[in-house]
Amino acid sequence: GFLFYFSSLGMGFMIFELVFIQKFTLFLANPVFSLAIVLASILMFSGVGSLLTQKIDVDGAVKKLKLIIASLSLLILTFIFLMDHIFRLVHLDLLGKAIISILILVLPSALMGMPFPVGMKAVKELSPKLIPWMWGINGIASVLGSVASMIISLTFGFKIAMVCGVAIYLLGLFAIYTTSDG
Repeated sequence: GFLFYFSSLGMGFMIFELVFIQKFTLFLANPVFSLAIVLASILMFSGVGSLLTQKIDVDGAVKKLKLIIASLSLLILTFIFLMDHIFRLVHLDLLGKAIISILILVLPSALMGMPFPVGMKAVKELSPKLIPWMWGINGIASVLGSVASMIISLTFGFKIAMVCGVAIYLLGLFAIYTTSDG
């Protein structure tokens, strides 16, 4: 269950990250600015999300993961339906668009940074020897997620790619939830 959970985090994270970069390229009208703003925002705020998980204890980890991933899923689904409308309504200069982009990315990025460290706490409690394997599977899945993100986006569009990312996160949650017996 943990192998599937950590692979789903790697794939889902990369799908969201790359689709965000692409979607914000349209909004910011420059791929270099989009890459810089989106990547910096996601990395910074996912780091903040990871930091916020320090006080989560192992006993409540699976319940917290359920809340975190459900919140992230709802937020991403909301993003899918509202973002094009928000982007059309905003007519600002580059600085204004950059600030709006950062504000839009704060909450989903923070939530994206939480499942990994919480899952690692559970793995550490179960068997510390598995920690390197979880890091490795997450890294491999991140590479696969980047490729999958581009293939899905080019074939079916960005919205479907985001829905696939949500489904992958939810499948990972299901795997860890069933592994831990609820």
